[in-house]
Amino acid sequence: MARYYFQIGNDVVGPLDAEGARAAVREGRVRPDTPARLSPDALWEPAGRLLADWPGGLDGPGWPPGPSGSDATLRTPGTVADTHPSGVGRAFRMSLFGPGELVAERYRVLRFIGRGGMGEVYEVEDTELHERVALKTIRPEIAGDENAVNRFKREIHLARKVTHPNVCRIFDLGIHHWLPEAGGKETGGEEPGVFFLTMELIPGETLAERLNRVGRLEPAAALPLVEQICAALDAAHQAGIVHRDFKTGNVMLIPAREGAAGERAVITDFGMARSSVDSDSPLDALTVTGQISGTPTFMAPEQVEGGPVTAAADIYALGVVLYRTVTGTWPFVADTPLATALKRLREAPVPPLAHLPGLDPKWEAAILRCLQREPAARFPDARSVAAALRGETADGGPRTIRLAPRRPVRRWLVVVVPALALAVTGIVLWRSGVLTPASPVQSSGQSAVAMRRAVAVLGFKNLSGRPDADWLATALAEMIRTELGPASQLRLIPGENIARMRLELALPEADTLAPDTLQRIRRNLGTDVVVLGSYLALGERGGDRIRLDVRVQDTVSGETLATLGETGQEAEVFDLVARLGGRLRAELGGAATTGAKAAPAVRPADAKVLRLYAEGLARLQVFDAQTARDRLLEATRLDPAYPPAWEALAASWTALGHDAEARAASAKAFALSRTLDRETRLRIEARYHEAQRQWAQAVEIYRSLWIFYPDNLEYGLRLASAQVAVGQGADALATVAQLRKLPAPAGDDPRVDLAEASAAGSQSDYRRQAAAAGRAADKGRTAETRSLTARALLLQSGAYREMGELKPAQAAATAAQDIFAALGDRGGQAQALRALANIRYDQGDHAAAKRDLTESLRLSRAIGSRMGEASALGNLAVIYKVSGDLTGALKLQREALAILEELGETEGMATIRNNIANIYYIQGDYERARLMFEQARQAFAATGNRSGVALIQNNLATILFDLGRLEEAGALYRESLAIRKEIGDKPGQMMALANLGEVERLRGNLPEARRLYRQSLELARTNGVRSLEAWALFGQGELEAAAGDLAAARRLHEQALAIRTEINEAAELPLSHLALAGVALREGRAAEARALAEQALAAFQQSDVADGALSARLMLAAVALEHGQADSAVRELAAARTIAAQIQYAVLKLRLDLMEARALIVAGPAARATERLQRVLAECRRLGLMELELEVRLWLARAELAAGRRDVGRAGLETLRRDAATRGFGWLARQAATP
Repeated sequence: MARYYFQIGNDVVGPLDAEGARAAVREGRVRPDTPARLSPDALWEPAGRLLADWPGGLDGPGWPPGPSGSDATLRTPGTVADTHPSGVGRAFRMSLFGPGELVAERYRVLRFIGRGGMGEVYEVEDTELHERVALKTIRPEIAGDENAVNRFKREIHLARKVTHPNVCRIFDLGIHHWLPEAGGKETGGEEPGVFFLTMELIPGETLAERLNRVGRLEPAAALPLVEQICAALDAAHQAGIVHRDFKTGNVMLIPAREGAAGERAVITDFGMARSSVDSDSPLDALTVTGQISGTPTFMAPEQVEGGPVTAAADIYALGVVLYRTVTGTWPFVADTPLATALKRLREAPVPPLAHLPGLDPKWEAAILRCLQREPAARFPDARSVAAALRGETADGGPRTIRLAPRRPVRRWLVVVVPALALAVTGIVLWRSGVLTPASPVQSSGQSAVAMRRAVAVLGFKNLSGRPDADWLATALAEMIRTELGPASQLRLIPGENIARMRLELALPEADTLAPDTLQRIRRNLGTDVVVLGSYLALGERGGDRIRLDVRVQDTVSGETLATLGETGQEAEVFDLVARLGGRLRAELGGAATTGAKAAPAVRPADAKVLRLYAEGLARLQVFDAQTARDRLLEATRLDPAYPPAWEALAASWTALGHDAEARAASAKAFALSRTLDRETRLRIEARYHEAQRQWAQAVEIYRSLWIFYPDNLEYGLRLASAQVAVGQGADALATVAQLRKLPAPAGDDPRVDLAEASAAGSQSDYRRQAAAAGRAADKGRTAETRSLTARALLLQSGAYREMGELKPAQAAATAAQDIFAALGDRGGQAQALRALANIRYDQGDHAAAKRDLTESLRLSRAIGSRMGEASALGNLAVIYKVSGDLTGALKLQREALAILEELGETEGMATIRNNIANIYYIQGDYERARLMFEQARQAFAATGNRSGVALIQNNLATILFDLGRLEEAGALYRESLAIRKEIGDKPGQMMALANLGEVERLRGNLPEARRLYRQSLELARTNGVRSLEAWALFGQGELEAAAGDLAAARRLHEQALAIRTEINEAAELPLSHLALAGVALREGRAAEARALAEQALAAFQQSDVADGALSARLMLAAVALEHGQADSAVRELAAARTIAAQIQYAVLKLRLDLMEARALIVAGPAARATERLQRVLAECRRLGLMELELEVRLWLARAELAAGRRDVGRAGLETLRRDAATRGFGWLARQAATP
């Protein structure tokens, strides 16, 4: 008996017997064009063709379409015109070509395969080559558009260049002209024909069909296919081909041949995708000519917006394919194609973990990175996606060529800027202490907001002394808070804030508090009343009775407002607390019934689950996240439907740095929160979006919570934090302004100042950040909120460092580190140590910086903080680099990048990419460095990090400088300087000024160069930035040498050398040695010059720094020529020429040409020297290298003298003397005066 399968929407219906199929037709679910087949392995065909030979046909008019295999006209209800798709008057039939027809007098149709958005697909025989190929028709609206046809021809020409086993080969584009219905003559082109493509015939099924048939694939099974897909995309992108409509329907899965391993995945429709709109999604395709083209389910945001389509769009579509493959569903689902396309512009995708909690974190991280909103934030290429899924570093291996940095490139690193750190750590309040409680300082602002009574449930004392009953202290406090929570007349202080307060004030367990202690608690928490008490567990068995006594005390008067008590069985603790909670709400002014109705929705399955949950919370509150995680995992195992346990588990995973697991737990808590009260549900949802880094959604939910509860400072602060994280710094400052209008003590809460500092920092307003953080720290000391004080000091330190004020930055970071250490907050301590290391680096104390970073790395790994580990690794890599260990530096940077890619930290990845690009630059791989710099700049710009943008502009300018493009380099340096001034970044200003000084010196503008170097030196000395002080002195030494003041040049270079020696800048020491060798040579101290040059050469060779070694060789050749040792000079220059083949530094290469010409002057023939020097002179003039041009003119004139053309030579020297003197090049002027 036949079994029929139909593809209806996104589902495969079947198997159905004949009666079932007829019923589907009668119900309208199956139409003539519905895909159908007779077995799961068969190819899809239109139902009208497959069912045409049914005995008796199908019920309903128009069925069957005609005798099997015939060309009879198909008549269906609603058919108005029988017009051929090409526009030629022909009877409409199920397919354009029938079996046996000859297409374009070459291709014999064997069978119809299927129909898609492009057109129809046939298996045909090429009668000339006697091969079977696939023939695909092109839709008539495309075939009738001459421009579209020409475009397709161009694209197919490109696509044919892609020869890869995982890319479907395209053979040709042709046209079939129809014969008239009668008469037997071709149309001769008067009527449009049918355009078609021929391509490789691929057996098998599409990935879309596979997923519809068997459901999602396990990652391990999908990986071999994904690797092939990535290889195919990469091959196409390397050839300049962008698919534009990549999707599961364009991936063919070819069964393995006998004896072969695994299936073969092949991507189809390259070169055609702009017009391909067939989809395996449940939605129709969307094509708007000239604006939007593609399949909505797979379209990248820039495609939806009609922007430029690059390879990044294919990477986005690859992310959708991966999502669909491993989860079985879609990242975005809406009711219409347009809604689906637009949804990705407003929302982040639902994390794959929400559908598949056990998904490997590598897969989720890779998928979400592919689906980033900004193209620059996605993977740079498809092969990097496959590498990430395998757990490998996405970037390729380093080249062996190394190049010394000729200009200062900023080398210090902050992986996560303070604003982002605030936003992220706000998720786990117990750990960060950022969102610490209010202080009672009076507010000057006015507000119409009515403040509800603030209640802090402090906890309960265990009177029995039984350790096995200690867990009840935490459990009872949490349960009482749950009972009071839904009472809208009360404002509850969060439990994590209370736990932090107990730690900071070192409060003992007590069932009543003295008035002075109540005042301290009020200052710390800003609460009106406290709820505390005791419990007594009677007996030694879990089923024994328990007595709970509650006391309510006023924090202002110290009076006891109420005392309540309840007794019950320990196993019935839920009912006991519910009864007590109702009475307590009545005493505090809340509705007695609200909480009782809501309580059952948040109860665990039994007391054992409650105990595990309470023990987990207790460990979280004392920074023991690992034990907390274990307790909470067991709680969720025993009761998978208890939302608080999942929420706490997410917090523990976050503290351990396992962000993927945290996202999964958060997603579970969110999924279970639907039956909870509105406030709790929204709060859990907001935390879920924070965990998923869906900051825009978090902003909207916190805004809703703040609207519902305008007196709840917590929600306003969380709103500001989310706004900073999403890049809405200005909106966050507006939120802060509204918070300040709350009545006292909320309006003057130090957390408001902390939020202002974070928002100001995100806007690069470092002066405001420092001031606001300072206010927060002062208030924190008064309120004894030590965690908040430490956080504020850390923010203040970061602001001072950005402004180049290193002494106050160091003092603030040191104070923060001390506080964190005293509190036992190892995460905070590690962060403070990283801040201190950066400051010590700026001060030139590399040994201390390395020591701090090593300790920070140890602490981060001890607590499992992946972000802290990445930050410490990145910073340590910087220290390794400046010490000359580029191999070690690159290894550490890649480790850091792998972690950040796993975490999906866009801005952190941008910073690390900048640092890796710097290493590529030193290695001489300019193109690789430029590409990584550009990726980093786009990411910084997308996140609003102007400091990062300025940094990248500086580094891109340095590459242009090395290539001799001084005008372009100078323009970028000036843009970088302008941004640095606007945001108050003094170290960045020093760097940009020094770089501009170098540009102006080479252009021959010595007065301007001197002014720029002087400004850089003044800033460096004022702010104690020793490394940049050395660079400024070095630059001034070069200026004085050019001016002819050799004594001043020596003094300045020796000062720079002394600083570099003091701060152990091993990478820069040989540069100073080489500069002093040049001064010594001009002073006539050839032996000293040779010794210094040999010392520099040895150092450069040891660290494999190519341009440094080349410079040293040139110096040794100059010393040899000075003594008339032409043979020795030639040997040095031959070695230099070998090195020059490895680098792109234009000025050095021209200096090599000059030195070789000088050797020819000595060794002869002089005519060849003149010819060589003329070419170098022309290149110097083209590039605007005035200093080098003057030097070339000196030796050109001397070559003329050596060749016997004395008049020409003397005239050249005299002109040079005047020009050099006018421009301030005193040394060259004196040389020109002495032939």
